[in-house]
Amino acid sequence: MRCRRAAYLVAAFVFFTGSAAFWAPLPLFLTERAFGSSQVFFLYLLSAVVSALLYGWVGRVRLDLRRLQAGGLLVRGLAFPAVALLVGVASQSVAVAVAAVGFTVIGATLAVIAVTGPALVTRHAPPAIRSETLGVYTALGAVGGGVGSALGGWVATTGYEIAFALAGGLLLASGLFVATLRGLSRR
Repeated sequence: MRCRRAAYLVAAFVFFTGSAAFWAPLPLFLTERAFGSSQVFFLYLLSAVVSALLYGWVGRVRLDLRRLQAGGLLVRGLAFPAVALLVGVASQSVAVAVAAVGFTVIGATLAVIAVTGPALVTRHAPPAIRSETLGVYTALGAVGGGVGSALGGWVATTGYEIAFALAGGLLLASGLFVATLRGLSRR
């Protein structure tokens, strides 16, 4: 049981890091592709609104939380580099529409991850250390956010494509890892 919790917390650090590695260089990438600041703001807002609107629905879904989260991580891992690639090669008028669809998908995956993560942590932590374990999970989110932001920004200096591929790869790796943690499927 303890190994399973620790393994899940490692996966969480990886997916927090991968997400931040995507978001850190993204505004500059979009700006360099002639997106105005209002368009960039709209895309970020769209992603956040979609996520917020889906939280309740995700909370009511009666599926295996491990599989649901692994699916969200895998879709997000594919969406990060795909959105960047499509925005990078599309004409300006098409790029905004492509980005809007991509950010909608990314927002939906955030809802899945944000709801299932704390549920998995609290479900599998012994009652005596449940709050501490949730605190560790939250701290890993903050640390992963810092590490991922620095990593994404640094890697983007060699190329945005590499940074977005790295971010997607970290999400894919964490999704596959979560999928292997079969013990998380049991209450």
